This record gives sequence, C-alpha cells and structure tokens, in this order.
Amino acid sequence: MKEKELVFCLPNLANIHKGKDPEKIISEFLKANYSITCLTAENPTFNNEIEIEKIQKMNFFNYLFKVIGQYLKGKKIFFFFHLKDHHILIMSLLVFLKCDVTCKMDNCEKAGPYPWESYLDKNSTTNIFYFQKKRNVIFKSILKNMLKYLFDNLKLLIVEDDNSFEYYKNKYNIRCQFICVPNLKSPIIFNEVLNKQNILIHVARLGSPEKNTENVVKGFLNSNLKDDYKLILAGSATEEFIGFLKSNKTENIIYAGLLNEIELNNLYKIAKYLILPSKVETFSNVFSESFSHGVSVITSKNTGISHFENDWIKILRDNSTLTITQAINDIEFCDNQAVDITNWYCDFYNSNLKYSDIINYV
Repeated sequence: MKEKELVFCLPNLANIHKGKDPEKIISEFLKANYSITCLTAENPTFNNEIEIEKIQKMNFFNYLFKVIGQYLKGKKIFFFFHLKDHHILIMSLLVFLKCDVTCKMDNCEKAGPYPWESYLDKNSTTNIFYFQKKRNVIFKSILKNMLKYLFDNLKLLIVEDDNSFEYYKNKYNIRCQFICVPNLKSPIIFNEVLNKQNILIHVARLGSPEKNTENVVKGFLNSNLKDDYKLILAGSATEEFIGFLKSNKTENIIYAGLLNEIELNNLYKIAKYLILPSKVETFSNVFSESFSHGVSVITSKNTGISHFENDWIKILRDNSTLTITQAINDIEFCDNQAVDITNWYCDFYNSNLKYSDIINYV
C-alpha cells in the first residue's frame, strides 16, 4: 500500500521525457513506495504509474488552481523543478499552509544572476512576473520577503553543482535544508581502450538560443578538422534550425534527431568529444553521460563544470564562432584518455549525493 503522496510540479519544457532528471527522481520516489501526481503542461512519457494532471494553458492562475486542487485532496508534499516567478508565490502559499515543499533549482552561479535575484536588488529595473512595469516597488518587496521566507522554511532546496551551493548559501544565508545533487549517470568501468572514432557530438535542444547550436555548426565548418571529423547533432530541433542546417549541411555534419537512451549511449561510446558551448548550463545530464562513456568535453565558462578544467574538459573563453573553431582545431585525443575520464568520473560519482539520496531529506 502506498504510504505517502507526493505532487511533482514539472517545468513547462518539451524535454520532460525518459532520461532527464524529473524522470529519474520520480522513479526513485516510486521505488520508495510513494504515490505520485505530476502537474505539467507537457505529456511525460516516462512512466505509467504516475497520475498526470494536465495544465491545458500554462499560466500563474491555472497553475495555482491545480496546486490548490491537490492540496484540497489532502496532498501535503510538493516538489518543484526550477525557481520561477510563479513558483515563488505558489511555494510560499504552500509553506504557509504547512506543506513540505522541495525545490530543485536549475541555475548555475557561473551563468549570472537568477531572474529572481533581481527582486533582492533595490536598484534592479527587471520586469517582474505579469506586472510589466519597471520599478514596481510594492511587488518587488513582496517577492523579496517571500524569497527570504522560502529560504528559511522550505523542506529542501537543491542545486546541481558545488560552486552554486557555496554561492547561494553564503549570499542568501539559506537556513532550510540545502544540498547539492549533480545530475549523475551511473559510471561505466572500461578496462580497455574504447573504439573511439573521429566524432564530435552536440547533444541539446537544437536551435534553442541558450544552446548556441548554430555557432557549433559554423565553428566546425571553419575548422581544420571539418574533413577529418564528423559532427553529429542529437536532439529535438526547431524548424528554424532545420532550415539553417539545410543551408549549411555537408556530408560530415549529421543530424541524428531525438535519440532514445540506447541510441544515445551507442553514440557516446564512439564519440571523442562533446561540444556544448551553452550560454547557460548547469551540471546537466549530458555532461555525466559524456564522462561515463569516456567522452572529452568542450564547453563554456557559464556552466556547472567550468571549475573542473583538466585534460578532458576544455573551457571556452567565450561562445563565439571563432573561439569554437580554435577549440576544435586544438583538440587532441590520446588512446588511453577514455579510460582516464571514466575512472575520474567514477571517483566523482562516488563522492556526491545521488537522486536516491533526496528521499532521505524530503
């Protein structure tokens, strides 16, 4: 018999599917005999054991209506992904109603201020929520106090990299339970050199501005390795990017589309480098997936792994096409590097909290 009921409030993104952190975290709670309800505007495809409450039109009032509906059904444990404007208001209400509320933040301190951080800055002119007026002093004051209330009274606050953990803890004097849980994939131990090929991969939501995919393609086309290496692009793609790719495609640029977990793992096994010069990126799944398969990484300084720079993590000084081209020109891959990467990642994996550990805090 299910002992506890938990409501997951999923982000309004098209990448809520099997293999992402919501699916993995929900799976751990299912193993622990929780009854799960998901509030979402999307159609999660990862598990048939969960109850889906579809939000037909994602806005603050519809979201609030669904959350209150769950509360009136007796649900008292809520788990939010991402700390958005409407989440701050709704979570504050739930905490006031004596619910246990967890929030998993998706920001990286290297990426600059979170949008909500502007509410704590008296000089900010950031537009807030649905009030499209600058310097809305009253509303900013409300948000500021709600944030402090949440940081004191949430059941649990989670970030994805240790730099962000120290940054937010010291800056905002967070008093609630606060932990760092990277998006980790179970390590694969290789005892011999892998059959790596001259392949660069870019795994992302192709065409999303923050993923900088167009500059990846341009940087590859301008590089000295465009004839010796293949660039494989994996992920869902916008129509605009498909049009861009058609006008820039060569035989060494391959669009693989959205891959399932097995197909993606097979791609990691043969790739030498992941290139992900995102404008904003946490310690995302794609990094763990790469390291666990012995793949070196080229990424931007605005990510959750930028402090790990070593022989297999190349940090770009900026996200320009020129810098990406130079990084591709400079790549070197030793025969035993894949084994070194997986051994390093195994140590990192063993020294950090996992998704399964979150249950102990909620």
